[in-house]
Amino acid sequence: MNEEIINMRLITQVSDQLYDGVTAIIDKARRQVAVYVNAHASMTFWNVGKFIIDDMDYQTYSAYGQKILATLSQRLTARYGKGYTYSALTRMMKVARLYNDREMFAMLSQTLSWSHFLELVTIEDPTKRLFYQQMGIAEHWSVQQLRDQQDGIDRDRK
Repeated sequence: MNEEIINMRLITQVSDQLYDGVTAIIDKARRQVAVYVNAHASMTFWNVGKFIIDDMDYQTYSAYGQKILATLSQRLTARYGKGYTYSALTRMMKVARLYNDREMFAMLSQTLSWSHFLELVTIEDPTKRLFYQQMGIAEHWSVQQLRDQQDGIDRDRK
């Protein structure tokens, strides 16, 4: 009877160790996949924005350019879904304009999500944007935490 209890404890202990080891492997793989997918999605959106800027140049601001962009967004939305609406394309362009260095953007997209970039580009002051970007990376802020930090500091200044 005692031997049976000892064997059950040993089985439970070994099973727990295996479980902990396997879940650690799976959790690590999931985090890596999330980083990979996020980085590639962000780079895709950045590349789309950069391509439109380079191809249309100054025309993006004209009524003519806006009509072309609206037509493009309708066609892309029909093919790829709502992620390519007119406003989504303009946000892609804004991110590509403000983060115009491809290598730098690629590096940042390893730690910041596209939603972080969308939040950061709303900050007009480049120094302030850089501060929040660096703090977001260093402190691993979610997008909501990034917003809350901005709101807190802006409220304190008023």
